Amino acid sequence: MLSQELIAEWDTTKWLVLTSLSFMFPSIYAFFYQLYFYSFVLSVTSMVSANFWRKATYSWRREIDLVVSKLSFLVFLINGIIYIKCIVTFIIASVNLYLICLFYLFSIKQFKIKNKNWLKYHILFHLCVTLQSFIILDSIIQFETTMKSVNKFVN
Repeated sequence: MLSQELIAEWDTTKWLVLTSLSFMFPSIYAFFYQLYFYSFVLSVTSMVSANFWRKATYSWRREIDLVVSKLSFLVFLINGIIYIKCIVTFIIASVNLYLICLFYLFSIKQFKIKNKNWLKYHILFHLCVTLQSFIILDSIIQFETTMKSVNKFVN
């Protein structure tokens, strides 16, 4: 149910605003390499998340954040499956994906039992998402660069 009840105080959530804005780094990277769709997805995810955490209540902002974050997760998961070809990158991305899920679930569990460590886990979750975004974007860039080289060779 939607309400204006605070999930956490600003003293706590300011760090999540900051880490939500870290999604802008891979967004800028994607934009630089003309991957505008991914840049848009990351920018929207970053802004929606930061907007939620600036005043974390059980409101429409939380609902939008939950929907946008899940859609963004799906976009990057699918593209990671499609574009990660290097075995070393695959292993790193797989471990990081495990950590993303682990830190997210830990943050929820710790929040429910009112353990202040939920914040640390959620910060780590955000930072792993930022890293994973770079890994997947780099794999897309490598794939596109390879395809351009192949096309030059064939033509």
